[in-house]
Amino acid sequence: MANVLPYNVPVTVGFNRRFDVSHQQLKQQLRQGRIGPAELIQMVCRSSAMPPLAYLQASGGQMRDQAIHFFDLLRWLTEEEVTEVAAMGAALALPSIREFDDVDTSTLLLRLQGGALAQLDNVRRTGYGYDERISVMGPHGMLESASQPQRGVSCYQGAQIQQPGLLPDWFSRVQPTYYAHLDAFIRSLNGEQFDDLPGLEDGLKAQAIAEAAVISLAERRFCAVEKLPF
Repeated sequence: MANVLPYNVPVTVGFNRRFDVSHQQLKQQLRQGRIGPAELIQMVCRSSAMPPLAYLQASGGQMRDQAIHFFDLLRWLTEEEVTEVAAMGAALALPSIREFDDVDTSTLLLRLQGGALAQLDNVRRTGYGYDERISVMGPHGMLESASQPQRGVSCYQGAQIQQPGLLPDWFSRVQPTYYAHLDAFIRSLNGEQFDDLPGLEDGLKAQAIAEAAVISLAERRFCAVEKLPF
């Protein structure tokens, strides 16, 4: 059941990427212990095209707008809290966003409470399609939720292979997750149990990671994630 506020109002948070089928299969196999405990997690979130400037000005910045979904995915997949963050970023695709202290290209290092390390790179514009993938390495192997190509055929000619490209934009991949998330929330109101439905606490903890990343980005240092009182 989704978290309930003190006013007894059910609530969920829009971390719909938890409902990506590939990410869910990755989590299921982690829970089953297929590769043992997570030791190194690598996450990629690369959008195909820059959002409008007006959107970027009101977005809160890349850490709070784009990366925050992967802060939540990291907590959800590993079932551990993030304790420390280091962020580095630049405005390469649209230099004008430097005027409001934003970046469009960034890399982050994150430490989890159990000692595992994670890497995340975020890009607002790729030029080659939407690229989202997560790999988790453990002592017995690696699991990966890979980028997804468009449907099509591969062409083999001589020494060359031409394959279908990636999905054209982020919405092409995540669209089904909005329906799945909303469906799970509505069904939870009727008494069904969904352990992975993101609630208010998940939102606040992901926000705490984002705020630490913003500080790290500005001050060029490792930043501890604030511990929340619950």
